[in-house]
Amino acid sequence: MTKIHPSKKTYFTQDKFLLLSAFCGLLGPLTIGMMLASTGAPWFNWIYHDMSDIGASSDGLLFNTSMIIAGITSIILSVGIYKWIGTKRIATFGLVVMIIGFFSLTLLGFITRMFGMVHYILAVMYYLSVSLGIFLYGIAIFKNGLFVHGAISCTTSIAAIASVLFIPHQGAAVPEVIGTILFGYWAFYMTLNLLFSERL
Repeated sequence: MTKIHPSKKTYFTQDKFLLLSAFCGLLGPLTIGMMLASTGAPWFNWIYHDMSDIGASSDGLLFNTSMIIAGITSIILSVGIYKWIGTKRIATFGLVVMIIGFFSLTLLGFITRMFGMVHYILAVMYYLSVSLGIFLYGIAIFKNGLFVHGAISCTTSIAAIASVLFIPHQGAAVPEVIGTILFGYWAFYMTLNLLFSERL
């Protein structure tokens, strides 16, 4: 567990940006719920479709809006987690790739599948960058001596990549939603640390 010195207050009471970051993290389950609600379209098939098919359809407003909100709030949360970890070099690299990933997610809310290859490049950038960023944050947390927090971060990253590589699928919807839930779980877990733990 994070070491909290008795003489100090918990970190969120001293830093308004971390409180804002935590608020953004708490929006994660809401945006995931919005994305999943979009899959209720009668034509959508989890086996044959990609999540991107929803965004390019007449049912795509809720889905695209959720990606825009998730991308913007996740960038803020990523900066907050970076401040919580401390500005180590590996954490800085993690922050950079995390921002690239979540900025790509934001753009995906505007650049739907109808834009062709540009959309797919952004989708790959989002998934790989966020996965790598979480892994790098995990390494930085390990170096601070918080092995459970670090292990959860690294495991989340590895599981997200493994879901794409090893889960059989024709469309990408199933591994995409698994990755989304994993990212959301990690964001919520880190949000709790921002709220209740001393800065590392």
